[in-house]
Amino acid sequence: MVDKRNRAGSTGFLSDCVTASSFAGAPISILLYGDPGAGKTHLASTALDPIVLLTEANGRDSIRRANPDAIVYVADSVEKVRLFMRAALSGEFGEAGRRTVVIDSLTEVQRLFADEILDQKSHEDRKMELQDWGLLTERMRMFCRTVRSLPIDVVATALAEHAIEDKTGVVWSKPAFSGKKLASEVAQYFNAVGFAYKREPRAGSDGEIGDRAKLHAVDFDPGRRVLSKSHGPLSGIVSGRTIGDLQNEIHTY
Repeated sequence: MVDKRNRAGSTGFLSDCVTASSFAGAPISILLYGDPGAGKTHLASTALDPIVLLTEANGRDSIRRANPDAIVYVADSVEKVRLFMRAALSGEFGEAGRRTVVIDSLTEVQRLFADEILDQKSHEDRKMELQDWGLLTERMRMFCRTVRSLPIDVVATALAEHAIEDKTGVVWSKPAFSGKKLASEVAQYFNAVGFAYKREPRAGSDGEIGDRAKLHAVDFDPGRRVLSKSHGPLSGIVSGRTIGDLQNEIHTY
């Protein structure tokens, strides 16, 4: 509820308006995407007091190492995903002291939606047709709208896909989703979008590799050849920082 002192006017239409300062502290959402092994799950798990919607079982060890106190809900079906999201929307997680919903990963959530669509077909007709792809895209849009509506911070992960220009050989990267425009559409539901990658290790003069945490980096610079989005102080290439650090920095910006 917005404090009446932040209202722009006391009568008429303006009584339903608020000053921009009232948005301070509003929930933020961050999308991290990259190739397998880029450190997405590990980094996302360093968010503030996370509860993790885990759709890929092989991420359990990364979560444990990154944040042993994280709460994890394993979802291997769309119904479990929906149960989790209903609880998140209700405010139950915030009341339990959780400050961040982590979704690992959106790419896998889309696959679960596709499985649901195929399961509703007869065995002989179990293949995606044009109308099914349209339905799949719309379900992902609805899911992302729900993510945007959550009352606490959100950090989501996704795989990356890469396209090479024939003439120049330039590589462009974006989140991996079925549907030509879906990657860009999904990005609009997040405050910040970053491409996660792993740097090549460089040994110092003593032959030792320095801070290994800095080997993992996230590119939030929209000027590079990756689909990305900066937000407030969160811009450029970030490494050696936890997501919790970034959340605190954004909220106090």
